[in-house]
Amino acid sequence: MRKKLLSVMMIVSLLMALCVCSMPVYAEETIRFQELKNCYSGADTYLYDEKNLLQPNSSSLMEHINQVSEETQLNIGVYVGHQNRDRAEAYSVAEQGAAMLDRTGRQKGSVFLYLDFDGDSYINDYIYCSGKGKTAFADESSTNDAMTQVILISVRERIDQFYVQEESDIVNAGIVRFLNQVSQHYVPATTVVEISSADEGNKQVSASASAFIEGSVYCYDEAGLFNDAMKKQIISTFASTSDTIGFNLALYIGGISRSDYEIERMAKEGAMYLFGRQPYNGTVYLYIDFDGKKNAYDYIFAGNDAFLYYTNGDDGTEDRIDRILTAMERTFPAGGVTPDPAEIQKGLEEYCRQLIHYKQAGPVSDIYYTDPETGEYVYALFGNIIHSTWKPYRYWFWFLLLAIAAAIITGLSIRFGVKKHYQFKSSTSASAYTSKEKMQMVESEDIFLGTRVSKVYINRSSGSHGGGHGGGGHVGGGGGGHHR
Repeated sequence: MRKKLLSVMMIVSLLMALCVCSMPVYAEETIRFQELKNCYSGADTYLYDEKNLLQPNSSSLMEHINQVSEETQLNIGVYVGHQNRDRAEAYSVAEQGAAMLDRTGRQKGSVFLYLDFDGDSYINDYIYCSGKGKTAFADESSTNDAMTQVILISVRERIDQFYVQEESDIVNAGIVRFLNQVSQHYVPATTVVEISSADEGNKQVSASASAFIEGSVYCYDEAGLFNDAMKKQIISTFASTSDTIGFNLALYIGGISRSDYEIERMAKEGAMYLFGRQPYNGTVYLYIDFDGKKNAYDYIFAGNDAFLYYTNGDDGTEDRIDRILTAMERTFPAGGVTPDPAEIQKGLEEYCRQLIHYKQAGPVSDIYYTDPETGEYVYALFGNIIHSTWKPYRYWFWFLLLAIAAAIITGLSIRFGVKKHYQFKSSTSASAYTSKEKMQMVESEDIFLGTRVSKVYINRSSGSHGGGHGGGGHVGGGGGGHHR
């Protein structure tokens, strides 16, 4: 009895230990920047790559970082991460880096970049600004807003251009683009623009250069089309529309020549960088091309739940994005023609009306997207948004019916086929050849005349290794574009 009790106690103790060991530990990663091997640091600057890929270019990069630090009078830091970190962890590294530079640097403000190279498809780049850096880049809440978003998007755009190069060249290109963007967009003083919101009255938006962000709305006029009064009206219209449809809205008026692929990647990654899931679980990102060249390309990306309302015609669904762009572009000039800001503003107002119209029309039920974070399938069912580990019923319901029908038909065919071809006569009883009166059983014995054993090998393996997903759907959303 005592031995059994000890055995039970040992098993319980082992199970408790396994449970404790398997519990996740949420501890903030503390980085001792100056103690990291192969880091490069100056009086106001810092540079580190976890894989030490920067050594061939370290001297030129540090010279460039020091130059930008002198120009902007800001502490500048870069940390290239190859470990798998989520967004909160990337934020923590950037925040600690800025705090480190604030302590050791001579300047009264820092800009610190965490560049994500962990190989994961979900990119977690982050820029943390403090002091004068926060003021210069319109980053009042120390989170990625306004100009920091423009810089991050531009950095990833440059990295995409180098995707076939060596990893060290890709990292170097991203850092150089970051430094050039900081130097280009640095504005010591901010501009305050009044906007009106239907629900919250007057607000103030802090902006640097031509970038604006307010709650669920982002606007960047790279082409410099609009004056302050027109920007105020556009932001007000977008804010009201965002409140009505319940999605984040982003507008990027491009003034630099980009390929169609670069524009599409910029819109998709911009939607993720700007809002993710906050404040709404859905973002509509509009890129308008005014680079001054022919064959301009306007593009809309609808992310997360917004994609169920603003579909792009894939999988035979209604192409609402095409209709929205067609209505918006009625007042737009052809590519290469100088645009009239007033006409462009009219087009943007029509764009907002179209967004409201299709939101009120309800979600499209013939499409789904895959949530990039949870892996769940998201689709509309009877006007409601469903998050499920199963694909929409229309993708498997008919297959289930066909499988049941095939099983019934096969079973009936076998049943009647066997009955038809194998009809045996009943065997004659031995009693027909004997007389019960004249026969008497004296002794009986069972004798085995032989043994026969049949062996069949059962394969224990399924015959396949690994796995994955396939089929239709979209990861995180989708988009569509028009050439003008």
